Amino acid sequence: MPNDQGATVETTDLDKLQQQIRPNVAIGRPGLKQAGGHLYEEYLPQLSGKRGIKVFKEMSENDAIVGGILFAISAVLSAVDWHVEPDDEDLPEDREAADFVETCMADMSNTWSETVVEALSMLVFGWSFMEVTWKRRDGQKRDRLMSSRHEDGRWGWAGFDIRAQDSLLRWEFDGDARLTGMWQLPPPDFQSRFIPLEKAVLFRLNPKKGSPEGASLLRTAYRSWYFKRRLQELEAIGIERDLAGLPVLYGDPSMFMSGNEEKLESYKRLVRDLKRDEQEGVILPSLRDDQGHLVYELTLLSTGSRRQADTTDIINRYNAEIAMSAMSDFMLLGHSRTGTYALGVTKTDLWATAFGYVLDTIRNEVNERELPRLLALNGMTGRCRLEHGKPGNVDVEKFSKMLVNLGAAGMPLGSQDGEFERFVFDQVGLPAPEGSAAPLRPDPDPPRGTPEMLDDEDAQSAA
Repeated sequence: MPNDQGATVETTDLDKLQQQIRPNVAIGRPGLKQAGGHLYEEYLPQLSGKRGIKVFKEMSENDAIVGGILFAISAVLSAVDWHVEPDDEDLPEDREAADFVETCMADMSNTWSETVVEALSMLVFGWSFMEVTWKRRDGQKRDRLMSSRHEDGRWGWAGFDIRAQDSLLRWEFDGDARLTGMWQLPPPDFQSRFIPLEKAVLFRLNPKKGSPEGASLLRTAYRSWYFKRRLQELEAIGIERDLAGLPVLYGDPSMFMSGNEEKLESYKRLVRDLKRDEQEGVILPSLRDDQGHLVYELTLLSTGSRRQADTTDIINRYNAEIAMSAMSDFMLLGHSRTGTYALGVTKTDLWATAFGYVLDTIRNEVNERELPRLLALNGMTGRCRLEHGKPGNVDVEKFSKMLVNLGAAGMPLGSQDGEFERFVFDQVGLPAPEGSAAPLRPDPDPPRGTPEMLDDEDAQSAA
């Protein structure tokens, strides 16, 4: 039998090839470093496992720059429009499936925007594990989770419920190193629970080697954040010392002799704990030597107000590095002496495009796992897919110029059903006008006068 190059392949060779490409048989492994359900890919111990979860949580909740970046991302991405499209508009079963899925999204105990916000916790931790719960659509019930706006008896989603990252006990893998579920140890009872992957969706940011934990958006910002935090602590201590002065205590030399350790320690505490506040004050014995000098004397050494290193510039540099790691350094424009409006617009567009990938991750996971289950559970043969809009705002000026240029080039703008007009108004954030859609470009030669002033043919056209 000839092959692609024209050479002849023996039947025995074909048998060997067929044995090598048997379906569902893998020889190699992804190489994920895991043992006992715990991952060992991170080379910094402080960022591995539960310790890493605590660090990323501190970064997200206790740093102004990181918190601002995450809030901006979450606010923009959670406001994006989501809709369900049939695979084939001409097939009634596909349109029915799309309409049904949209009713399920609107019938959950939590809104779809809230679901997206919970899924976006993968930005902080690298992953978000959400258990999918179901309900019969049998109308209103006392149990809000099981209550439904519909009474068709079909199965729908009760909700996509987050399973907190810090409640992770370990992951479960099968013999082929494929993930099968998550073991959880959640409060308040801290009972071990296993959640199979078939009952959940796992959203991951930048998964490598099939890792269930992905990679945190904050991982590359950790080094800059760590040094900035340390520098801020030293800066605060230095400012406090500059304001209070360096305390120096002159005392009786006998305090350094053996047997006076307790006295020496008390004076150490005195100079160590001396602070400038509303309760400041020191009490020392008024004891003088033979020459009339005070035996105990406390003074404050002042320092220059300027340090060799400007901590403000260093901290600003670390802030810029943190923002750049998340492609969000445009947020710092206006806080420094550099940067232009045009540069900010360009970086904002790039930022919106990049984080569209995060929405793609959510969309793809739902499309691949949950939509087939939902439709199959209800015996529906139609096919549909979840889609999302573009994050960020449209540049109205550029968009308007584009429409003008298209109209000047002779392209017809407008549609009989008003779909194009609705799209245009939606892009600029305006409500579409009610009724029949008017053309965006006026007739270049409209009829003049009233129908009574025109002949019959023109009157009919004007009407």
